[in-house]
Amino acid sequence: MKKLFACMLALSIIFAFAACEPAVEPTEPSVPPATQETSPSTEPSTTQAPTENTPVNTVPENLYSVAMPITEETAYAEDGTPVFTYSYQTMHLILQDKEVADKIIIDFLSKVETTRSDAEHLRSLAEARDHTAIGFIPYSYQLHFDPMRIDQGVLSMHGHVSQIGEAAHSNTHCMSASYDLVTGDVLTLGSILYHADAKQAISDMVVQELEKQPELNLFEDYKTSVRSRFQRDESIDDDFYFTPTGLCFYFSPYEIAPYASGTITVELPYDRLTGIIADAYFPAERTAASGTLNIGSFEDADLSGYSQFAELVITPDATKLLLTATDSVHDVRIKKLYRSDDGQSIIQQKTIFASNGLSQTDAILIDGNFDSATPLYSVSCVTGGQSVQYYITNNGGQYSLTKVD
Repeated sequence: MKKLFACMLALSIIFAFAACEPAVEPTEPSVPPATQETSPSTEPSTTQAPTENTPVNTVPENLYSVAMPITEETAYAEDGTPVFTYSYQTMHLILQDKEVADKIIIDFLSKVETTRSDAEHLRSLAEARDHTAIGFIPYSYQLHFDPMRIDQGVLSMHGHVSQIGEAAHSNTHCMSASYDLVTGDVLTLGSILYHADAKQAISDMVVQELEKQPELNLFEDYKTSVRSRFQRDESIDDDFYFTPTGLCFYFSPYEIAPYASGTITVELPYDRLTGIIADAYFPAERTAASGTLNIGSFEDADLSGYSQFAELVITPDATKLLLTATDSVHDVRIKKLYRSDDGQSIIQQKTIFASNGLSQTDAILIDGNFDSATPLYSVSCVTGGQSVQYYITNNGGQYSLTKVD
């Protein structure tokens, strides 16, 4: 049974990326994210299927998930020195409606493909440079989207493009992409507004929120820039994203503040958006969540108690782990950790998987390499009203979750 299931999952992964088709039959949801980091304290963790005696305090919900593993294409000089890296994501989406999932995947992959010509241009510049010169730093073009909200109505992502090349510092600008999970349509500001003149109310609220943050060191004319931003054609304006708690608008470096201020983000909470955005884009109420996450070997797991599966393929045909929950949890996130050269500190985290949650009858298959001495991946969820984060750790071939306090 297990071998048959593993084969089916492997085939589904191949078909998902070849035909842009989600690989697992699913079934409905909840809402998303949060993370933190510090020093770890080990918690034992096993992978067990639910039994008749396992306490249940919630009704299992349909599972919605998106896997967005990172692909890196590296160019090398003749002597083997890396001179350029192009980093981007693919997408594997689990929804009830496969046609909707296909529509979203195709649109997302087309967005990614539009960056390839710029990446290739930067690569040609890198290859023309003398990589043996003192101070040479490999060029890079990085495109990454973080899933910010996924539930029965919305998939919303916030991303950035970062280029390292000829300039004195990296050139970064932000982007976003949001989709209606009922229709598969791209969401624009015009499509989410309750009525067209609500755009003025949003503009006013964004200015009000920025006025509350004098520490941001905004340009003197930032209000003019903000109001100009909301004079765009709302039918093609997709520079926003949803979170579980609100609607966010962002301003890339130099738009309303100096480069050192980074990206400026303003979140408008949902309780202020009644009558401004359409009802369909408010998150549904969530049932209580009080479970904990477990992880263990897929090969050793009893799969009979699970009815909904999601998958994340980081490295094909590597170590297969199964992530489960003792009871319902919300907003499951898996992140790739980027560490300093000495491995002691985490300098960056990038989300590569998100789901609305997990119930006792849900499981996530993760295929990757987890044998590093220092954890390279983290898992988080919301339970009991709090965000909890773990590292995926390996102790002599026994995989577990190490809680981050």
